[in-house]
Amino acid sequence: MSDRTQSWRQMAPAVLITVALVAGSWSVASSAAKTATFGFKCASKTIVLPPTVKQVVSGLVAKAGEERVTTYGDRAVALRLRRGSEITYFVPLSCNGRGSCKWAIVAPSPARSLGVVEGESFTVKLGGSEWPEISAFSTERASENAMPEGAQETLEFKGDGYHRKSLAAADLRIVGFLARCIEDKSCCPPAP
Repeated sequence: MSDRTQSWRQMAPAVLITVALVAGSWSVASSAAKTATFGFKCASKTIVLPPTVKQVVSGLVAKAGEERVTTYGDRAVALRLRRGSEITYFVPLSCNGRGSCKWAIVAPSPARSLGVVEGESFTVKLGGSEWPEISAFSTERASENAMPEGAQETLEFKGDGYHRKSLAAADLRIVGFLARCIEDKSCCPPAP
């Protein structure tokens, strides 16, 4: 065996660990700033929505269900978006059968919608003092009013809720990575 081959065999575990850590940084960066990654498979029926949040979600499901294939509102991803703040609920309202869902972003106190966003997968940086930007990714056009194919929509908090900041072509490698880790739930955030 050549010295090069032996050297590569000794380095291979370190290279693989580095690649795994870089890939894992999509879901957990550091304790000060974590990035939550989620999609429909991450939404849990075990998260108990407060009654006032359920009321907001019911109204949004009724509106979303008119144009979609399947309605939900019975599961959520719960995230603490800002340091020291209450939990914010991301609730899938309806999905089109091709992977894209319309999600409500709901604050609990006072219970109110912070916006509705559509996509297959989402990332949001947690732990700052301000409302974070939310990135939504889509690989295909879900409906006439949806994001275009292969798009990344960035939402920012302004005034009373989340609004579109930008819409751009998504890096499909990132979208593919997000889809795979959501499919096997390896990057779904833990319940707070």
